Amino acid sequence: MSYTQKILEKKAVRPLTSNFLTVEVDGIMFHDGSGVIASEVISENNFSIHNPNKIYAIYDHYCPSNSVITANNHKNLKEFIKKYGIKNFYGCGNGICHQIMMENHYALPGDIIAGGDSHTTTYGAAGALSTGFGATEIAAAMAMEKVWLKIPEVVKIIVTGKTGNMISGKDIALSILKKFGTEELIYKSLEIKDNTDMTMSDRMTISNMGVETGAKFTIFPPDIKTKEFITAAEYEKTKYAFNIAEKLSWKGAINLDVPEVPLVSVPHNPGNVKTINDVEGTEIDQVVIGSCTNGRIEDMRMAAEAMGKNNVKVKTIIVPASRKIYLQALNEGLIERFTKAGAMVLPSSCGPCMGAHLGLLADGERALTTTNRNFRGRMGSPKAEIYLSNPWVAGITAVTGKISY
Repeated sequence: MSYTQKILEKKAVRPLTSNFLTVEVDGIMFHDGSGVIASEVISENNFSIHNPNKIYAIYDHYCPSNSVITANNHKNLKEFIKKYGIKNFYGCGNGICHQIMMENHYALPGDIIAGGDSHTTTYGAAGALSTGFGATEIAAAMAMEKVWLKIPEVVKIIVTGKTGNMISGKDIALSILKKFGTEELIYKSLEIKDNTDMTMSDRMTISNMGVETGAKFTIFPPDIKTKEFITAAEYEKTKYAFNIAEKLSWKGAINLDVPEVPLVSVPHNPGNVKTINDVEGTEIDQVVIGSCTNGRIEDMRMAAEAMGKNNVKVKTIIVPASRKIYLQALNEGLIERFTKAGAMVLPSSCGPCMGAHLGLLADGERALTTTNRNFRGRMGSPKAEIYLSNPWVAGITAVTGKISY
């Protein structure tokens, strides 16, 4: 039995029927995109919310508002949040939803979290079964505190090796995509055993991008690193998940080594992964460093180290994943270094990553970004090209104007 299946069975509200389960959720997250539709479903059908304390409302996709329409959506959604007694509300500027959920420990080992965003898989870094749902399903989850799931097939990976100043969790995530592509793991659960020196930030990056493989869940069953990440009280509360993880068999798992050189995903599919040697020298018009994928303090430090004391040669946008990270980067002098180099430091927002605002690409432009998707039109013009990399490569590319390491 896998970690995934054990947790699903524990949270099932009725005995297993075929391969499908109805499970109780420990948390429900929506943002200012999915929350608009979910709130309308609740209001128009006069549904009640089963447990407002399990709901987390976070504004991040259109922050600050990019139009009168989104400004009105923010206003109306805030009224809904107040009406239904949702206390866990984070307005614009607090941070990107997945970072807020992780840094506040709203996702714990063994939890099942339903999120109104595809990259909810991020919380698998903490040993939670977390995945994205459509906005109407999020409305149903708020009303019933339950979701319906198919029991996924499990694929196990053992990652071995060491990261370094040029290699991070992003390269491991891209290595997984290079191996499996974007279809082989559809609706499967990817369980990862960490035999490396990677940090929790690296695990978050890998879990975040697991959804790009098509995986329903991407999970690091809890271990010593997880225990160090959470508090003593949270560990006692979730000890059963650690016990399940300790008894897991990794027989038959696929072995994956940490890449020796940085990897880059090239247009127009995250699974189209090359070594940096294959794309080195490609001219770039814009660099984006940040997002829910690579906007943590470790990423800020790596990018700053790569940039050194050089000025940027191309448009460079820095997006810390939360206010907490922004302030930490400010205290460490990283924000000053970026600003003096000519980069633009933005408030925590999904805007550049999803092409909503704050950094749209023009026809024919190329961007190198630490975000998670390089679909055609993802960051602006459908005639633009997007390359995905780790923060080290992004930092050096910003000051050279060409993909470099």
